[in-house]
Amino acid sequence: MFMERIIHPDCPNPMSPFLPFPLLVSGAFLMLYGTGQWNRWAYLWVFVSIPISLSISFFFPGDKATPAVIVGIVAFAVNSAVHKYYLRKSSPHTHYRESANPSDSTL
Repeated sequence: MFMERIIHPDCPNPMSPFLPFPLLVSGAFLMLYGTGQWNRWAYLWVFVSIPISLSISFFFPGDKATPAVIVGIVAFAVNSAVHKYYLRKSSPHTHYRESANPSDSTL
């Protein structure tokens, strides 16, 4: 019944246009929680990159495997970039020099 409303827009009771946004938000939260990346909001870019790269991949000629390969490469690249972002963010700041003697520190 639900799929019939999506596939056949001439259905007497079409799907509400307000339904996709709550599904998107709840799906994003569930993906972050399920992958153990809660409070690491940049990982949402990995999930957002999948439909975007899938949409763009249809413009490239190739066989049926081409979209899957493009989506896989883009998702892996975005995941690597986000992982490097959090590694860089969690590393200690080295732009200041720490004194060996705590009494020498000036605030």
